[in-house]
Amino acid sequence: MQYEKMQQRHRTSRIVTFVALLLLTTVVLIVLGSTTARSFLVDAKYQLTTWVNRIEERLHIYPTETATDTTYARSIPVLLYHGIGNDGGMYTLTKSAFRDQMIALKKAGFQTIDADSFVLFMQGKKKLPQKSFLLTFDDGRKDSYYEADPILEQLGFHAIMFTPAGHSLDDSVSHSSYYLHKEEITKMHASGRWDIGSHAIQENGGLIPIDSQGTTGYFLSNRAWIASLGRLETVDEYTARIEHELTQSKKEIQKLTGEDTVLFSYPFSDYGQESVNAPTIAPEIIRSIVAKQYPYSFRQLHGANRGFVGNDPSDNPYLLKRIELTNDFSFCTLGVVLAIGVHRARKPVQREQLCRNAGVFGENGVRVPQHMKCA
Repeated sequence: MQYEKMQQRHRTSRIVTFVALLLLTTVVLIVLGSTTARSFLVDAKYQLTTWVNRIEERLHIYPTETATDTTYARSIPVLLYHGIGNDGGMYTLTKSAFRDQMIALKKAGFQTIDADSFVLFMQGKKKLPQKSFLLTFDDGRKDSYYEADPILEQLGFHAIMFTPAGHSLDDSVSHSSYYLHKEEITKMHASGRWDIGSHAIQENGGLIPIDSQGTTGYFLSNRAWIASLGRLETVDEYTARIEHELTQSKKEIQKLTGEDTVLFSYPFSDYGQESVNAPTIAPEIIRSIVAKQYPYSFRQLHGANRGFVGNDPSDNPYLLKRIELTNDFSFCTLGVVLAIGVHRARKPVQREQLCRNAGVFGENGVRVPQHMKCA
């Protein structure tokens, strides 16, 4: 009886959310029109769902998984790497650490998915195996491709490379020893192991002057200082520059791959919140342009915020979550992150239990050394 009551309360809360969103949709379409309304409604849906989740947590209402539910993923964790090399660093994982992480995931039953499968899942049009995850790389770096690709081939894994078009696809730029060039990207895409996503153009390397003193800031969220005119960009000039960065990079990647570019990752994980000289306008301008060009866009979680990295259809599609795996990631931490991601665990007791169980990484008996287990 108690179980039935909890399930009824959960269904009721979801019905209320649906009705509220339906009413809001009607009002917004009438007042704002279809173009502006779409962006507004995405945020509204995200906020309504967030409120319902918080209420359910306070009332201890949680949907109970059935045998069918556990067969499929409830959400998709997304892992991020920047570079892979022999010498590790802040943004470079050692090749051995990357190889060990991927083999551990494979042995534990995890499997990568491609961009199309992720999009269909987020649209509610495709069910995916429970232990599915998205593997991504930023910056279009050579070391990521040449060190990771043999491992991906060996394990049957798939990855997404988010490429800055200004460094890799501009014919006027000489070949770099750091960034992939057009021929390499064509080859990696043709292998079937890689999808190519947008990382903007980044014409100035991602940093621009933002005042008369020569201070630099992130290119997406700040208005550029125009030294020849002794002033900042106007709002219209700033908007046009961001539109070019996000639109042209998509066009160039599509021209190269022959496929629609549906995924975008924010350089520096900056979606407007890092603005120094345009904090009141940058977030909305960036979001509105991103929404017109890319169905799904990724930010990066840091520090204490990295506990849950799963993404499901109820999440804001323009602020999807990724976590970067660094050299100090133990197998325990990796196991907990992925387990929480695929189960979408919100209850503290669920997180604690996952942490305690992380000594056995996965169902296939991949054991973690005692000193690497969670405390």
